Amino acid sequence: MMLTAGNASAAFVLIDNFNGASTDTAAVRSTTGAVGAGSIALTAGDTLSYSNVNGISFGGLAGIPSTTLRLNGISPTGAGIVMTASVNGGTALNSNPFTPVGGFVEWTFAGIDPATVTNIDFAVLVGDFTANGVYAVPEPTTMALIGLAGAGGALGVRRRRKAAAAC
Repeated sequence: MMLTAGNASAAFVLIDNFNGASTDTAAVRSTTGAVGAGSIALTAGDTLSYSNVNGISFGGLAGIPSTTLRLNGISPTGAGIVMTASVNGGTALNSNPFTPVGGFVEWTFAGIDPATVTNIDFAVLVGDFTANGVYAVPEPTTMALIGLAGAGGALGVRRRRKAAAAC
């Protein structure tokens, strides 16, 4: 398991953006937290769970060797948030205490293809905060390969245009 906290943006797959009583995806949310317009407030003891996650199209993330989940846009009301995350009812992975102001926290589950995830469970052990989204995020190696493929495609288009202009 790898835990990352900080500020960054990446191409990711939306699981929930908390814009209403239900998700904007096929996933089904269950929580003891307070869902508002575009965010959720969670306190120690709250849970956030999703079922039917496999109903979401993971596109380019399907088939990769690990699943990284991101809780995004975290704004803590105190310091030292501690959470757990689990997928498919497996062992819950604990976070170390963290305080990502306006940032994110990620959990990486090695050996689990995102397309095989059916259930996701988060539990808040310590701390109070709001968050604005839950996402599946490609691992850095996958992002590098996607970027390399895009650069190769752009180069191919450029060569074809150049060859067509020379004729």
